[in-house]
Amino acid sequence: MNIHCCCDEVLERYTDAPVEDECRVALSDQNTGKNRFSTLNLLPRDHRDHVTLPGAPTVDNYINAVYVDSYTQRHRFIVTQTPLQNTLDDFWAMIRHQQVTYVRHHLSNTSIQYVVSVKLS
Repeated sequence: MNIHCCCDEVLERYTDAPVEDECRVALSDQNTGKNRFSTLNLLPRDHRDHVTLPGAPTVDNYINAVYVDSYTQRHRFIVTQTPLQNTLDDFWAMIRHQQVTYVRHHLSNTSIQYVVSVKLS
């Protein structure tokens, strides 16, 4: 399993813009603080295969991350936001539970563009 932490341009490129009714879980009071951005196009949709945290009660198992299929394998990748200070433990719990072996971080803004890749096993 690979994970891709990315910026808004990458998510916008690979997803259609949802409507508010499609993002009720991400927009719920207990989860809004777990989202780096509040724009709808950067939130996981309720009907998509979004990643949930293992061992957490249903109300607290949210992480801003979705599975992405490859041409040959279902759920081959995970696309997520860069973790916030309050979601760092959740991020690493997801990494462990999903047996992620490779993390690629892409950051882009007007002045800086960089990619960091880490092999975990």
